[in-house]
Amino acid sequence: MANLADLLARNDSLKNRQEAREQAWRQQLYAMHPVIEQLEARKRTLLVDQLQEILRQPSQKDAIKARVSEQVQEIEVQLMDYKQQHGIREYVRDEICPLCGGSGYVQGVLCTCIREQAYVEVLGSQDFLVMPGSFAEYNDAIFGNNDVQRQRTRGIRLFLQDYAKKYPHSDKKQMLMTGQAGLGKSFLLHALLKELYQKEQDICCISAGRLFDYFHQHRLGEGYAIDLIYEAKILAIDDLGSEPMTANVTREYFFELLCRRAENGLYTIMVTNHSDLALKERYTERTYSRMVSVKDSHVLRFEGDDLRLSLT
Repeated sequence: MANLADLLARNDSLKNRQEAREQAWRQQLYAMHPVIEQLEARKRTLLVDQLQEILRQPSQKDAIKARVSEQVQEIEVQLMDYKQQHGIREYVRDEICPLCGGSGYVQGVLCTCIREQAYVEVLGSQDFLVMPGSFAEYNDAIFGNNDVQRQRTRGIRLFLQDYAKKYPHSDKKQMLMTGQAGLGKSFLLHALLKELYQKEQDICCISAGRLFDYFHQHRLGEGYAIDLIYEAKILAIDDLGSEPMTANVTREYFFELLCRRAENGLYTIMVTNHSDLALKERYTERTYSRMVSVKDSHVLRFEGDDLRLSLT
């Protein structure tokens, strides 16, 4: 697995190479068309002189800016006309993040473009965008003659679609999906996340096993990756309860995670095959109470027959 430093170094290397390519292209352009270099130099001089003039005469700021803006526009017209006459196209940069400009940070905070890579390459997060599950693929026919299960699951699907539509103004920012294996929980989780992704790209979908691996590493003082889990705008934990149990790590870190994310107004979605009783026994009454809080959490209970068996 990569680490965060690897991703930032790779991002910085790509940015540097791109800047070097653009600089080489511009040097060649100036050598072939010195008129362009002269016009661009005049424009830069005007802008520098404008700043100095405003510092000397602050009361004339608006008049100075208006005059310089007119002069700059004249140069822009000359540049455009010259380039059109000589068939010169603007330099096209490789695709680069519009938020951070390739730096990896926005106002000192790790950019979403790096977070998306880190979730998959550092944390081992699931790439839910390529996994089965979307509201468009949902088909009631899979339930056969089980009308009760069909109606219940359809109700959950409609609720999730509405939940995604309301984001980021949902009344509750925590969700627990429970029910035995094979009832379509992961399918609808991925459908929900794909819908949310249209509004929010800072989404981490991680298995409970991978999540608790990082809890153990954090206890041992290893790495920054744990902060990504605490800070993700939307954190989805799949297959909760399948992770190895270590009481002093699993329970305490999981409780802390839920509390910190709730305090920071972040979204946390959990999917489990465990019953309510099993969740209480596994994570303690305190943590279970946080998971099913009437005030903070939507609890969606899946019931019925294993859909995987109906496909065999």
